[in-house]
Amino acid sequence: MGTFTWFKAPGPDDLEVRQVYGIVFSNDGRVLLRIEDDKYKLTGGKPEKSESFEETLSREYIEELNTVIEDIHYLGYLLVEEDGSQYAQVRMIARIKDIHEIQDDPANGKRYGRKLVSISKVKGYLNYSDEAGNQMLDDAIVLGKERYSLDHDFDEDNDMILVLPSEEMEKEALEYKEEHFSAGDTQIHGSGGFAFYDDYGEWLSHIDSIRQKSHERPIQTSTFFSKRISDGKLIGCIKIHHSLTDDLQSGGHIAYGIRPSERGKGYGRKQLQQGLAYARQQHLDQVIIACDKDNAASAATAKSCNGVLVKEFEEDGVIKQHYAIKL
Repeated sequence: MGTFTWFKAPGPDDLEVRQVYGIVFSNDGRVLLRIEDDKYKLTGGKPEKSESFEETLSREYIEELNTVIEDIHYLGYLLVEEDGSQYAQVRMIARIKDIHEIQDDPANGKRYGRKLVSISKVKGYLNYSDEAGNQMLDDAIVLGKERYSLDHDFDEDNDMILVLPSEEMEKEALEYKEEHFSAGDTQIHGSGGFAFYDDYGEWLSHIDSIRQKSHERPIQTSTFFSKRISDGKLIGCIKIHHSLTDDLQSGGHIAYGIRPSERGKGYGRKQLQQGLAYARQQHLDQVIIACDKDNAASAATAKSCNGVLVKEFEEDGVIKQHYAIKL
């Protein structure tokens, strides 16, 4: 067993790098861990010929956890001294872009589990015995908070994650839409009008455009898919206005929906928890959830996240309710 020393610095050019591992964060500020033989570990591996550190880490996360990562940054290296030789183990940070159903690792045929854990508990899960490993985690969390605006500790018992829709998700997104239509739904709540677009690319362009402010639209609106961490299944949609204009007051900040086959399982609350975490990152101190009075499921979801009924009104012959949630 060698000795480890942590350096938050570039490694010397003449020091062999035998390993590249990542501390990978979700948008809500949790850390993704690999589960192997009931133990929790980081993910990574040996660089292949001519690979950059970023390429090695991206490949390893696909192979071991079928997880797509982005926004990768160098963190530092562990100097390992073993049997009279020295080598480096590089550490990077990154953010989850998308997750898919876990597959067997092509290197060894194993199938791992994955879990998102809160940053305040990641040391306990990894249980490093050496000071260098824990120093590395401290630096990773500091850099993660700085790079990804992670300023709240999220509940690790939530087994969902928000991801931005992308071109690569077209097949599963269209299956999600078709399930709604087959169930008799005429709208796909929280999707930014997905039901009314025949072309997936056009819908994607639409939600990308409203994510930015413009002269025609002075507010930002972020639209996410929610996925289940265990198998990567697309579970729901949630749309978040970063602020409200007079025209948007009646609709509130957040709209959400769950696919028909996954309703009644508590995913509405978990998805809304994710949306509230994102709203906090945008520095909102309160959000309004709007729903029809006869939509008991939507009202129950808002109340499950400490929503308080603050307004009831009629609009186009329908009784509407506003629930306020303080952040």
